[in-house]
Amino acid sequence: MVLVAWGLLLVLAAAAAAAALLHRKHALHWLPAAAAHSAKQWFIRRPAPRQVLLAVVDHFEPSRGQAPPEVAAARLQAWLEQWPQRAHATQDSTGRPAQHTFCYPYDEWREGEVAALSRLCYDGCGEVELHLHHADDTAETLRAKLAAALAAFGRHGALLLSGDPVQPGFGFVHGNWALANSRPDGRWCGVDDELAVLAAAGCYADFTFPAPDRCQPPWVNQVRVAAGGGRRAADRAVPLTATTATQRPLLLPGPCGVNLRDWHHRWYPTIERAELAHPSPVSAARVACWVRSGVGVPGCPEWVFVKLHCHGCHERDQDAVLGGARQRLHDLLTHRYSDGRRYQLHYCTARELANLALAAADGQRGDPTPWRDYRYAPPVNRLLASATPVVVTALAAERGELVAADPQPVAWELRVGPVASLHGPVQRLSWQGDRVEVSASGPVDLRRR
Repeated sequence: MVLVAWGLLLVLAAAAAAAALLHRKHALHWLPAAAAHSAKQWFIRRPAPRQVLLAVVDHFEPSRGQAPPEVAAARLQAWLEQWPQRAHATQDSTGRPAQHTFCYPYDEWREGEVAALSRLCYDGCGEVELHLHHADDTAETLRAKLAAALAAFGRHGALLLSGDPVQPGFGFVHGNWALANSRPDGRWCGVDDELAVLAAAGCYADFTFPAPDRCQPPWVNQVRVAAGGGRRAADRAVPLTATTATQRPLLLPGPCGVNLRDWHHRWYPTIERAELAHPSPVSAARVACWVRSGVGVPGCPEWVFVKLHCHGCHERDQDAVLGGARQRLHDLLTHRYSDGRRYQLHYCTARELANLALAAADGQRGDPTPWRDYRYAPPVNRLLASATPVVVTALAAERGELVAADPQPVAWELRVGPVASLHGPVQRLSWQGDRVEVSASGPVDLRRR
């Protein structure tokens, strides 16, 4: 009896310790959903090869911690110099280099930073989306901030989808996780109907979750869509299906759960939130957990969505996001999830991940490559490189119109239309089919495709 009593006490003590840990980690409210989702995965038959769709969504903050200009510039320069080499050093199953989505904070805007990131986009290394920290806003003040952000980013071809005409379109990450005023204390947002405001501004998907605090909704590991407004509207989002695919924005989370195969904390299993950071080293157990979490769209079990997040300008995490640990991540992915028989690996941007989710909801299956631009076209800065601000009203093969936004000479490179490059004191470039018109104040160097 004594031994039984002691055993019961130990069990109760362990349970109390586990509950305290989960409470401290803000996991109690989503743990039942995670457990149910994990159990359900055992009964899902996934046709081979499984398509692993991986995107890294970076809360990219060069001015993090109110950094002075020289520190912010050094942080950005590290990415400009190192990321192209790192990206092209690895390839997915289709031969595509690694991709990185830079969610740049408009509230920390410094002129020249988005222009520099846009060059990485043109070179095929990623895309730029919107990150925003804000507080005590109303729907009206948030609309004004979003309009200003779209105008500022758009002058560098970001948050602007190519086509005829171009259209505003962006993915979103909320600063401090507080999407739709989701913090219990109401800090760091203020707008209950934030999801509706974002959708009206052109937001096609939110990539904020999983969150490490009470902002996290009570569901995990599902692609969902906003189903209404009000405070904490993400709590009431519904799974993405063919009938809900017309609603916006998507809520596309990263893997979240308890990883019983990863005990790098020694005394308890890892609570996995899909973050690339120094305190959470990349390992085979973590990568397996991301894939095993089965984030996806109902009816398309062979497409597994793996959205990771990071803070790419945090000095503590440089090895995890840009150094040897990042390379180990890609080596693990290539070795274990790109054999072509059981798995195929696809490096994606956040926008492409949203497009693939919508394609899956509409019944597309098999190789996801044709559906990367399924609904939302590539941003302008994937097709146009410009060191100076430019106003683009159309950018497509058959028609384009670009106007220089300041009097500096331009240096434009284009991947679409009859013009390959244009340099000089250009004021305006347009084309209709093969007919090209240039307005300039002096001699120009125009090269046709």
